[in-house]
Amino acid sequence: MTKLKAALLGTTIVVALAASGGSAFAAKMGGVVVADAPSTMMSGLYVSVFGGASLPNNVTGTYDSYGFTVPMSAGFLIGGAIGAQITDYARAELELSYARHSVNTSTPVSMWNDTYAGSGSVSTLYALGNIWFDLNTGTQFTPYIGGGAGLAVVMPDVHVDYFGSDYDWTAGGIAPAAQFGAGVRMKVTDKVTFDVGYRAKAVFSNTWQEDPNGSASYAAKSMNWLDQTIQAGVSVGF
Repeated sequence: MTKLKAALLGTTIVVALAASGGSAFAAKMGGVVVADAPSTMMSGLYVSVFGGASLPNNVTGTYDSYGFTVPMSAGFLIGGAIGAQITDYARAELELSYARHSVNTSTPVSMWNDTYAGSGSVSTLYALGNIWFDLNTGTQFTPYIGGGAGLAVVMPDVHVDYFGSDYDWTAGGIAPAAQFGAGVRMKVTDKVTFDVGYRAKAVFSNTWQEDPNGSASYAAKSMNWLDQTIQAGVSVGF
C-alpha cells in the first residue's frame, strides 16, 4: 500500500504543477482562458513512441501456502501507442509496451518463512486500452490525466538457491493489468507533440509455474506488483 500511496501522490503533484501553470496563464489573460480545443489536439489519428526508467515494488504472492516475496530492481520500459482525439478534451489509445526488471540480488527472496538468495529477471508485455483527459491551458502545454486496463503477458526467469537446489520460475502466462497516469504534452508543430509523464502499471493475480530440478511441481500464485515509470515520448499526427 505504501507504493500505491506514493504512486497516487506522484500523480497528484504532476497534475497540481500543471494546473498551477494553467492558472498563471489565466491570470495573465485577466482570468479568462480562450475556449478553444487543447493546443496539442491532433485531428484524426496519431502514433506515439515512448520510453523511460521504471521502478517496481516487490512482487508478492504465495508459494506452497506460504508468503512469497521477490525483490526487484529498477529497470526500463519502452512502448508505442496508436490513438485518436475522440472529443476536444479526451483521447483514446491502444498501447503496447514492454518492461524488464532484474531480481534485486542484494535482498533475499522470502519463501517458506525464511530467506534465500535469488537471481534472474521479470519481463512484462502490456496490452492496454487507455483514455486520457486533456486540460486546456490556452498555451502549447497541455496537462492530462487518465488511465486504462487490459492484459499483461508475464515472463519470469526467477531462480532461488535452496540449500544447493535450484528452484526456477520460468512461465508466467497472462494476467489482468491496469494503469493510472498523468503528464504534460508540449506542441512542437501541428503534427508533432512531446510528452513527459508518470505511469503506475499494476499486474494482478499472476501465476508463475515452477520447475525445481527439472520436474514440474508447485506454482507461485496471486503474484501482484506495481510498476512505476517516469517516461518521455513523442506523438505524430496523421
